[in-house]
Amino acid sequence: MKKKENINKIIKDKSKVVMETLELILTDSIPVLGKLEFASIKRGKEEICTLEIYVPKRGYERHWLMEVSSLFSHMFYEQILLDLLENFGNLEKVKMSNFYKETENNFYGLKLENSLGSVITLNFVWQGDRFEEIVDLYHKKRKNCC
Repeated sequence: MKKKENINKIIKDKSKVVMETLELILTDSIPVLGKLEFASIKRGKEEICTLEIYVPKRGYERHWLMEVSSLFSHMFYEQILLDLLENFGNLEKVKMSNFYKETENNFYGLKLENSLGSVITLNFVWQGDRFEEIVDLYHKKRKNCC
């Protein structure tokens, strides 16, 4: 039980970092294009979720290990999507898209756009086996809130 509580705390903390990052990009005084990519890398014998952040106009690039095993990526992504809806879903100045695919760009995710013209894409490169369930949940909750 302690391990599950610890995983949930890590997931909530890491999702909070993602929300703070999105907020910083969206509140920039000039329109920017940003990209967040959720992927995974092998660390030892375990796959770990990663986050790549790119905001070229600001020269900003970060590569983070999220300290969440890819076995729990479904929980991590669900938390991120629920937090997205909670933090940005009802804002007049921010539009959130449905999930969409761009096969030629290896993209499966969504985008946020603010009234200044800044656009941030969230690309879920690593998806895991329960990803479609999470996408369905996002669409249902988005329909009810936004």
